[in-house]
Amino acid sequence: MTDILFSAVLPIFALVAIGFGLGRAGIFSQEMAAAVNRFVFLISIPALIFGLLIRSPFDQFNWLALAIFAAIEIVMYAAGFLVARIFFKRDAREALLIGLATAFANHLLFVLPIALTLFGEGAATPIIAIATVDALFIYGGTLLLMDALSEKGASAAAPLRAFAKNPQILATLGGLIVGIAGVNLPDGIHVFTKFAGGTASPCSLFALGVVLSQQENNDEILLPLAISGLKLIVYPLLCWALLFNVFAIELAWSKPAHDGRRRAQQRHGLRAGPELPGAGECHCQDHIDHHDRLTTHGDLFLRFLGQAISSTAGPAPPVLSRRRNRGIPHPIAAADRPGCRVVPP
Repeated sequence: MTDILFSAVLPIFALVAIGFGLGRAGIFSQEMAAAVNRFVFLISIPALIFGLLIRSPFDQFNWLALAIFAAIEIVMYAAGFLVARIFFKRDAREALLIGLATAFANHLLFVLPIALTLFGEGAATPIIAIATVDALFIYGGTLLLMDALSEKGASAAAPLRAFAKNPQILATLGGLIVGIAGVNLPDGIHVFTKFAGGTASPCSLFALGVVLSQQENNDEILLPLAISGLKLIVYPLLCWALLFNVFAIELAWSKPAHDGRRRAQQRHGLRAGPELPGAGECHCQDHIDHHDRLTTHGDLFLRFLGQAISSTAGPAPPVLSRRRNRGIPHPIAAADRPGCRVVPP
């Protein structure tokens, strides 16, 4: 468990600490962080989203699980909005943002790099599925509502024009169209999306640290505590109850890239068994002790909810679909080697 913390989690979040320290030292200012964030918003994140979507196996998404998770997000959004509006008397626009903060988990910039480090490129599939729903419905819907509330005298088309100008929304729609249609894009597009998209997480985390270093002490603590309680306690419990008990969704275990699979096996002492004829996959030994079961459940919520990033321990992540690494130009994933599926005890 500690090796995961020191090899995957802390190295990524170290950028927040570095940004915080440089911000406190006066080397980086709020304006500099704003410029970095603007680059991330306009260039890095759209490239990351588009690149992930054009390489996604949409035919393997578990749409039922994704629909249930989207419904849970909407419920949590409404809960955050009502708490801010009724109990803390926030105006409608601020309450919308608080609702967004309650339901929205930054899978792309926080969860994705950790999952890729631990499990390889195959771990991206469920995160892409959730991030697509977040971008189009949770984030996009908030933009439409915010514009509608701020421009009451404007035409009904004004929010739609703002929606159409958002680079992240455009990247999501464009990636969905290209990915579902199966269009083969030039290799240069893939190189660009990987290169530019690779800057999204480090730049965003560093800028976050700088911004946090400039914040003044805030005496109001009840609202953040209430939203944190909803997000870190109610949200995971609701997902656990609906996904695994009411609907009994069986989530397949991911088949990570070859190197990631070997690391996971070595880390947890798992030995791959013989390949099943015609199955193209192997079953690792299913004897996992009680400690590993607990850390596996922690990883379930990391990958599926993205809420408690500090609990990123576990032998293998669950996914919303099986992934065969089809059509991915990445040199490791293109090998399309048989995966290793850990059967939960």
